[in-house]
Amino acid sequence: MACYQCYLDVDLTALLPSFFPNIHSRNMGMGPRWLTKNKYVEEWNGRREITEKAFNATGANVANIVFYAAVLPLGVYWLARSELEKKGDRRYKDMC
Repeated sequence: MACYQCYLDVDLTALLPSFFPNIHSRNMGMGPRWLTKNKYVEEWNGRREITEKAFNATGANVANIVFYAAVLPLGVYWLARSELEKKGDRRYKDMC
């Protein structure tokens, strides 16, 4: 049985071009040091992470949720079905 350990100990930095001199001294996921963070984007990301904790179910919020999750889709369905029914389309006959 051959030993494959010698294949796993290859130094990959020797294979990289010489214009990566500090390949191991990079920041973990931060990008180059000349980049600056946008404070508005960071605030938005932080707000996204805590949305479920900051959400308050008020009457206006619940009314919007019910409208966009139930009334609007059912209204579109009703209009489309009535249009197919009036037109006598074959697709309506397939539904019945």
